[in-house]
Amino acid sequence: MTQIKHVLVLLLLVLPMFALAPSLVAGPNEAFTNRAEIETSIPAQFVEENLRVAVYAETNTTLPSYASGGVSTANHANLFQFLGTNGFTVTLLSTQDILDHKLMAARFDVFILPNNLPKDEIVNQVKDYWLAGGGILSFDSGLGYLYYHGMIVAGETGDYALLNVDVTEHWGFDYVENITVGARHSTAKSYQANDIIVAQENITVHDRGHFSDANVEDFVPLLIEQGNPGTSVGFALDNSARQGGRIVQLPGNCSEIPVWERPIITDAINWLAPRPKAKVAIDFTHAPYYGVDSWDDNVSYASRYYTWRNFAVNHSNTFDKLYPVYGELLTADDISEFDVLIINMPTVNYTASEISVIRTWVQNGGGLYLMGESYGGYTAYDQRLNAIVDGLGISINTTMTYPGASVFTDFAPHPLFEEISSIRVPVGSTIDILPPAYPLMEDGTGDIVMGGLDVGDGRIVMVGDVNHFDYTYIELEDNSILSTNLLNWLSSGTAEVLVYADYGYDVRDPNRNPSQGPVALALNELGIPYYLTTQAYSFNLSLFSQDWNMVILDNIYSGTSSYQHHLMDYVNSGGKLIMNTWSMNAGIMDYFGIDSIDYLGTSPWTLYLWDETHPIFSLPVDYGADNVSSSLDVYGGGGTYAINFTIFDNATALAGFSPTDDGGAGIILSAEGRAIMNGPLLSLYGEDTDDSTYMDAYELWLNEIGFLYYDRPMVNHPDDVTYTETETGNEITWMPVADAGPWEYVVRENGSIIDSGHWSGGSITIDVDGVNASITDYQLTVFDRLGYSDSDIVVLNVTAYVAPTTTPTGSGEPIDPTLLLIIGGAIAGIVILLIVVMQLKKKK
Repeated sequence: MTQIKHVLVLLLLVLPMFALAPSLVAGPNEAFTNRAEIETSIPAQFVEENLRVAVYAETNTTLPSYASGGVSTANHANLFQFLGTNGFTVTLLSTQDILDHKLMAARFDVFILPNNLPKDEIVNQVKDYWLAGGGILSFDSGLGYLYYHGMIVAGETGDYALLNVDVTEHWGFDYVENITVGARHSTAKSYQANDIIVAQENITVHDRGHFSDANVEDFVPLLIEQGNPGTSVGFALDNSARQGGRIVQLPGNCSEIPVWERPIITDAINWLAPRPKAKVAIDFTHAPYYGVDSWDDNVSYASRYYTWRNFAVNHSNTFDKLYPVYGELLTADDISEFDVLIINMPTVNYTASEISVIRTWVQNGGGLYLMGESYGGYTAYDQRLNAIVDGLGISINTTMTYPGASVFTDFAPHPLFEEISSIRVPVGSTIDILPPAYPLMEDGTGDIVMGGLDVGDGRIVMVGDVNHFDYTYIELEDNSILSTNLLNWLSSGTAEVLVYADYGYDVRDPNRNPSQGPVALALNELGIPYYLTTQAYSFNLSLFSQDWNMVILDNIYSGTSSYQHHLMDYVNSGGKLIMNTWSMNAGIMDYFGIDSIDYLGTSPWTLYLWDETHPIFSLPVDYGADNVSSSLDVYGGGGTYAINFTIFDNATALAGFSPTDDGGAGIILSAEGRAIMNGPLLSLYGEDTDDSTYMDAYELWLNEIGFLYYDRPMVNHPDDVTYTETETGNEITWMPVADAGPWEYVVRENGSIIDSGHWSGGSITIDVDGVNASITDYQLTVFDRLGYSDSDIVVLNVTAYVAPTTTPTGSGEPIDPTLLLIIGGAIAGIVILLIVVMQLKKKK
């Protein structure tokens, strides 16, 4: 019996080895099996960006004194949550926050009134934001604030206009069953005109006809009460030709966000957000002599520069008032958002640390405009300005003045004076300069009226007068042109793109105001710094003034052929060029591998896309038609609207004037991919052929500029990874780059998505520990802001783990585990056989 017990113990020790043996065989890869698959997220139709939204979060719903009725609610939390889940950067601003001047156009793209009314103490601060170029989205009762403060119709300031309450009645509340979409528009891209939306709620209504009598060109009847075409319940208002930013009014008190309204809200924010060429600030931190509006604080004399501000906003800039933070000095963070800083006659000294902040900001690309005044009683003001530029070679002369109300015509050959023949400046001090500073405007006797200085990547302009841009002088002579030229030039210190965009006098011309033309809009959307010229002479002068990464010639009217050979030299030296002209000289055509078949007139010719999949037609805008058409005849039936090209071997045609590629070419890629030659005058395609709600010209320029200016994203290839099961510390790290700006990433394992999300730049690392023996492909794909992508695959090879043994063989090598199993099994079999034999012998 004892022998049997020994055998059973041996069996208990040996048999489990057979049960464990299968785990030594490699199994399937089990890594990430608990992760849900994520949809690939690719950038949308236009350039991806993080829009910053401020929501008025006031819990006190008491109506302000200017409100004759209506209802104010505190439903901002619902809107906050909705916007946050839709990718916006959202900040709740209280009344005190706005009193502290935190609401600025340079810091928030859109301000939302979620069915509430600004308190009395902040009505001017909110209006400041709008006048600076910020967009406002208002729900329901917020409309009363917009009416009363002249933001709907400037001439009706002070009129709340509530139905059944005020003498003038323009808006009120009513139960609306259904809504008709009044127009196809960028604020409601999910809807077509005449679509019907079920509302069934009590909402704000307003008199649609009133807008027809006021500013009909700016007004878009977005939502109309079905069956009552004279009553609108939502509208879009673009005051770009007058003053202020855009406005959208929508129905609802934000207690919930109806499904039908959600895409309109997100589209409206995108449309409202300004994309400025420059963010301008006028410094109020040191109590300047002049302010902008009548309600300004911390200034000696208010209501001086409001016309200048309106001109600036009308030319695609924002224009904020920079107020002091109580008890604190001016810091780098205070001015980091801005491209241009204006300082006029400060009544408080700048400290050494503040001067250092300003100089460093200029050195890094900021533009500084300093305005002093004539000597005598104003000497202290000038000395404060001189302290800012002390030792830089430029200063206001505190003992010399020039005659009052002078008209100056003696200008330096500088692009600052483009389209200017004379400037009127009241009495002021002269400017002293030493190299590297330079004179910009003189009085005819050698005394300098205005001087300039380049500092690092930035620029400084100094003048000894504070009145030339105030409301009394800015519209005299060419002062208004100088006011916008100045901001254009000061904001271009770091610009890498030079633009020529001329214009005619037809009010329908999309380039009528080149700063709001298709090229400028596209560059602003892309966030590319640029310098804009409108005259051929200034363009040629600027071409040689600095190094440019890219040059754009949008030549619709004037003659530029005498300067075009310089563009050939520029491209030959490595530059990038997009050219669009009605007249091209033979030498430049030969260089770019093209020749003219004929010149096409009458009206813009239909352009057909020969390669619709090419990025020029698909990224960032996925153009939704196979052709581009326009009926805009700005030449009155004559003139050249396109050059019909034939191409040679060193050029590639992407579009032309016939449906197939056997006709004349219209868009050509040349110079080894560094030049795009456009036959048609792109900026005159001001219609919406592809029904995107955006102008065709804007979409085409956006794609061409994005394609040529930016390098494609690149993902490096890390070494493939090999390790043995149970080893730890294994990971794959990629170092992708995106010249256009990072946006998103997607990681795939053997073709299946295991991770994706927003990519803010820098390295992307995945942990590959814990994988069973196998060979696995890991692919990273990154997208830039335009939708361009690049991918890389790293192979992971995990080998099987082999358990080590301490039992040596005669040679000192470990015993093969498989052999050990065989031996153990044989021994067990022999033991069992011996037991059986012994039992048989006992029976005998």
